[in-house]
Amino acid sequence: REIISRNGALPPFGRAVGQLFAPVARMFATLPLMTTMFAWRARDPKVIDGILKQTGSRLDAEGVALYSRLAADAGHVGAALGMMANWDLHTLERDLPRLATRLVLVAALRDEMIRPSVAAHARRLLPSAEIVRLPGLGHLAHEERPDLVAGLIEDVAAGRPVRD
Repeated sequence: REIISRNGALPPFGRAVGQLFAPVARMFATLPLMTTMFAWRARDPKVIDGILKQTGSRLDAEGVALYSRLAADAGHVGAALGMMANWDLHTLERDLPRLATRLVLVAALRDEMIRPSVAAHARRLLPSAEIVRLPGLGHLAHEERPDLVAGLIEDVAAGRPVRD
């Protein structure tokens, strides 16, 4: 079995943020009014533009429209918050050195949300981890270059080597 991770949030956030992040996300995810409010705000093109700038990704007009539609869906917002509410990054960081399967970390070099240095940190914990760097791409690399990311996934799934 292989695991491929795209600029994942692997190490825990700073002390205060780390202690508050999951409980706040959990609270927001369970309050329909909050997810509806986030989705409503996402209907503002300026909000989406700001979010996309933070990702470091460059989407074409169709990509922006699709991302906007997704961000304006309260169900999607609730699911994303629910996922984040269940992150246990301290346990993941503690257990990562014991991972016995192949781990390929994909680090988009323009990612402003989860910096590429996170992949280097993970490799320090698990020296056998492989890092594939994607120059010119941001947090939404899979949307900017789906062909490239799909090819990486296919290579890992087939057990083929990947290049850094």
